[in-house]
Order: sequence, then C-alpha cells, then structure tokens
Amino acid sequence: MRLALLLPPLALAFGACATAPRTVSVNEALPPAEREVDYLLRNLEAMHPNPFGRAGEDAFRALCAEAAARLDPADPGAWHLEIRQLVARVADSHTRVEGLGPYEFTAAPFLLEPFPDGWWIVGAFRGFQNLVGCKVISYDGKPIEQVVEEMRPYLSYENEAAFREFAPRFLRRPAFLHAIGATPSPDVMVLELEALDGARRSQEVPSRRDRYRYNTRLIDAEEEPWRLRHPELVYWQESPAEGVLYIRYTACRSDPRRPMADFAAEVERTLREQKPRLAIVDLRGNGGGDSSIFAPVIRLFERGGPGSHLRLVALTDAGTFSSGLLNAWQLRERAGAELAGEPSAQRPNCFGEIVSFKLPVSGTEISCSTRVFRIVPGDPEQMAVDLPIPLAAEDWFRGRDPVLAHFLAE
Repeated sequence: MRLALLLPPLALAFGACATAPRTVSVNEALPPAEREVDYLLRNLEAMHPNPFGRAGEDAFRALCAEAAARLDPADPGAWHLEIRQLVARVADSHTRVEGLGPYEFTAAPFLLEPFPDGWWIVGAFRGFQNLVGCKVISYDGKPIEQVVEEMRPYLSYENEAAFREFAPRFLRRPAFLHAIGATPSPDVMVLELEALDGARRSQEVPSRRDRYRYNTRLIDAEEEPWRLRHPELVYWQESPAEGVLYIRYTACRSDPRRPMADFAAEVERTLREQKPRLAIVDLRGNGGGDSSIFAPVIRLFERGGPGSHLRLVALTDAGTFSSGLLNAWQLRERAGAELAGEPSAQRPNCFGEIVSFKLPVSGTEISCSTRVFRIVPGDPEQMAVDLPIPLAAEDWFRGRDPVLAHFLAE
C-alpha cells in the first residue's frame, strides 16, 4: 500500500505492508526446532524496532532456547502455541501470528464482543440465535474473566484495551481453549448465560467447521442504527437530521464500484448545496488499511475547504484501529474535529508498516512491524476522546446509539 500524502512522512498507514521484505536466510544446518526458532528470532532482530518487547533481550533469547528444546514436530498444536507465545512477547499488536494453526478450522457458532458491563454474544449462526443478547458468565463453570486471563500469554497486544478487543476471536475456539488448559473439551463448551432481563441459564454449544454465516440481531430495536445501515458499502453519506451531514467510513480502502474520488466529490456537492452546520464522520469499527485513501474527504474540511466553516466531529471506538485511528487523528489535527465516543484500543504511538514471512518448518505466517510511529507527545496508552460516551450492551441490542443521539439532540 502506498504512503499517506496528507501528512508529513510519519503519517504512514500503521498497518500497511512494506514493499521490500527484508527476511533473513534459513539456517538449513540446524535441526527443525532450532531452525524454526532461529529464523523467527533473526527476522525479528532484522526488522522490528524493539524485537525483544516486554521480555528484554536476555530473557527473550532464553525463552527462544527453551521453546526450541520443547518443540516436537509430532505435535503441531503445541508447536503453534510455543511460537505464538514467543511472538506475543514482542508486545506489538501488529507483530503477530496469523491464523490459529490447527485450531483455525473449528469454532463455536457465535460472535462475542466486550462491553463495559461484560462479554456479550452479538451474533450467531442459524439454530443458535437464542444466544444473541446474552452475557457470558462462565465457560464450563469457570468465570469468563479467568478464561480470558489464561489466554493472555498467547495474544499479541500493546495495551489492555487491545487485549480485550482481540480476545473474542479466541474465546470462540474450544479446541484452542482446551489446548491451553482453559476448558475441559475441545469440541463442546457449556456456557452460563445472563439475558438482558437478568434471567440466567446454561446452554451446551458445539464446535463445528468454521463456515458459519453469522447474523447479528438487535432486540426490540425501534429502528436500525445509522452506523449499521448499508453494510454492503465501505463508505456512504446521509442526513439523519436537518443541518447534519453523517459520513460513515468502515474500512480504509477504496470501493472499486465507487472510488473515493467520486465519493469525495459527492460529499463536496452536499457541503456546497446543503451547507450543514454539523458534520459527523463515523470511524467506529474501522480496522484500518491505507490511511491515504480518505485524504480527499479530509481535505474538504481543512482550512479553505467547503466544510471548513462547520462543526466537525469524528466518532471512534475500540475497533477504530491502525489507519482508522490515524484518519481520526488527521481529522482532529488538520480539520479541528472533536473526537467522541470511545477511545481506540491502539496506542497512538505504535509500531507498524508490516512485513510478513513464513517460518521454514511449520509454515506459520508471521506479521512483523518494521517502523515506529509517533503522532502524539509522550506515550499514552490510548488517544483520549474529547467527549467520552460509552456504548453499553443494552444500547447495542436495543438499537440505541448514545453518542450519535447526543449530537443530534443539540
């Protein structure tokens, strides 16, 4: 992906792929386990700005030696977990093991999300829709927070918010949870659930091939929230109230059916013809891509642009990540936008510009950051929002959007 043109050189896409991988050669003289770990370690050293992460160099090298001694080609599951733990020690959300190896192919038929008041099921495959709208209390009698803690050594993350944002993917993998000793069965989990009305029940949930088509479902919602409309579109604009322009941007990529240049021209016509008093750019759930894609829209709100006179608000949440977060920062720094909603799970100063390589024995794909990005002073855990408005689980399931409602009511 090309570099962002809107800002100085530091404003690269955090998660963009570097164009010239700098992988090292494989030492074929080593036994398989040592060859695998040696190749991982030397690539991290060659590429990553801080390859030893939270462990420190001496401790990290010792961990690598211990892992190489334990690796057994006859046990691909344990092999995967050893590699995953080593990579997680780098403490970088962008430097991670891609996929779940032998645990990739089966999953429980539900989608889980963290809310301020717990872990809630927000989507499910057909036949399991009764799970939607339930908070998970425990897995096989073990409190869910304990299960989450037992996953911690295997996840790549840079702060607590990122850890909780990434955890749901692993919480629906019974085989993975069983392999790390968190649950008793690789095939079935017994969930203790609590509905919105407080009623509790237990339900056995099987694991199957992960080819589900999940359906999210709102409960007793009067209307579909604006942020969930037009799921087939990457970006779109509408007017939810008189004098208000709402722009939804779900991923940092251009839609070939409607290139960003064309969309920016549509937004410019709206600004000139309708002259709104407020523009809301909704970046919630935007996990990134190429930060330069949104530049034509951002320019419309900079000094001298047709939207420079109006009040501008950018909405973020924990899922506003990588280039999505960078676009939010650009809107604030270049166009004076207020940030509202919930802060991103990503540190504003972070690693990025990814190179991918495969380990020589297992074929495990590793994503590795190659640069440091600093966009704010100091080293804050998260980029604070100007107006924090959390989204509670009940708001989600009832179809309420408290942050958007706040601005529409002004």
